[in-house]
Amino acid sequence: PAATTGSQQRKEQILEMEKHVALLIDAENATPADVGRIMRETERLGVASARRLVADWSQQRRGDWKASILEHALVPVQQFANSRGKNSSDIALVIEAMDLLHSG
Repeated sequence: PAATTGSQQRKEQILEMEKHVALLIDAENATPADVGRIMRETERLGVASARRLVADWSQQRRGDWKASILEHALVPVQQFANSRGKNSSDIALVIEAMDLLHSG
C-alpha cells in the first residue's frame, strides 16, 4: 500500500473528530414534547456542546419545561418580553448564536 502524506493524515484526523454543534431553542415557539425529537436530530449532526433554551421564564406558562431542561441539560436563558408582539426571544437567539460563534 502507498504511504499516506501528511495532508492525507490530517484529513483523516479531521474526519475522525467529533463535530460540535450549538443547540438554540426558542421555547416560545417549541414545546417540551418537541425536545426529544430535536435532541435526536442534533445528535445526528454532532455533539451539542451548547444547549440553550430562550424564553421569558417569568411567565407562569413556562413551568412545564422543567423536566425537559433537567433531562436534556438545557440552559434556560431569560429574555423578558419588552414589548407586546415583538420577537425579543428571536433576537436573543441571534445574539446567543453570535456570542457562541465568536467565543469559539
